[in-house]
Amino acid sequence: MRRLAALLICAAGCGPSSFDDFRDQLVSRSCDRAIRCGALGASERNACPSPPELAVIAPGALDVGAEVDANRMRFAAGGAQQCLDAIAGAPCAAGALEWRLNLRCHHVYAPKVAAGGECHGDGECEGGFCAGATCPGRCVAWPAVGDPCTPPNGCDPTVEYCGLAGPGASFTCLVHKQEGDACADGSECAFGLLCIAAKCSTPPRGGQPGDVCDDFTAPCDESLFCDGATHHCAAHAQLGATCEQPEACADGLACAGLGPAGSSGTCRAWLDVGQACTPGAGLSGCPASQFCDPATSRCALRGPAVVGERQACAGMTCADGFYCDALGLCSFPTAIGGKCMDSSSCAPGLACDPMLLVCTGPNGVCAP
Repeated sequence: MRRLAALLICAAGCGPSSFDDFRDQLVSRSCDRAIRCGALGASERNACPSPPELAVIAPGALDVGAEVDANRMRFAAGGAQQCLDAIAGAPCAAGALEWRLNLRCHHVYAPKVAAGGECHGDGECEGGFCAGATCPGRCVAWPAVGDPCTPPNGCDPTVEYCGLAGPGASFTCLVHKQEGDACADGSECAFGLLCIAAKCSTPPRGGQPGDVCDDFTAPCDESLFCDGATHHCAAHAQLGATCEQPEACADGLACAGLGPAGSSGTCRAWLDVGQACTPGAGLSGCPASQFCDPATSRCALRGPAVVGERQACAGMTCADGFYCDALGLCSFPTAIGGKCMDSSSCAPGLACDPMLLVCTGPNGVCAP
């Protein structure tokens, strides 16, 4: 019973201990997927760049860790864990990760400043936005339903949209439409719904095995691929099977040897630096970060060696999204409001205020 209770409690709120912990785990999950999907070689684990997924999660230019410490935002451990799980399990199919991010990574943090309170950016305001020509600004509540607004924004995006109630009407905040309601675009529909054939609808399920498909208007379920020869959804080919298009192989496998249209290859595990490959024989099986060196017939890095998060950077170049900190380690740059000792630790375009010792932008500690 005690174990069951612990599992129930964990399901309700377990997860990373802090935003920084979440960010570190995100590096690992994102790197795992990049290796599994052939973007990087397994030997490049310590050279993974900053996760592109952070761009979806970050609240503008504000430093989330600093905001949480200052009690202007709250970190949602359960939501962060859900996001990590979504990324870890995302298939390699094009678009699969983006869809999961939009659905399951939108509640990693939450604002804590009430209307009327001082704010440095919209991400701090609970039920509103940060307004004012000076820094700090003041949190202002979103307009109520029926109040005037200026499209495309101006209304609480969680429950409202800025639109026209009817012909000749002016723009006002309107409640999101529900499934089956008429719509002009997706912004009018409630979260999780799409505007399909002029109606708010649940996202269509991807094509199932044997369904007619194409890569644009009739995609397959993310666990399948669209067979270019038959134009039907099919299961991925497994290790050693013949393949006639790159996406035909299961995640973790490359269609090695595939050449021009009409040719075929074999599903093989992705190669890595120093492993034998065949130059000029279609897809080499080397990951995207490498190439099959014709001089050695082995996979080689496309560019100079780099190092990733928390790796020693003396005499080395940090991977994209990191900088070499005062301790000689590759670290995430600090965003607006985050602590700093000098401007080298701040994100591009920001400076370290010598009095406050925080990273600031053109508008001080307020997000631009």
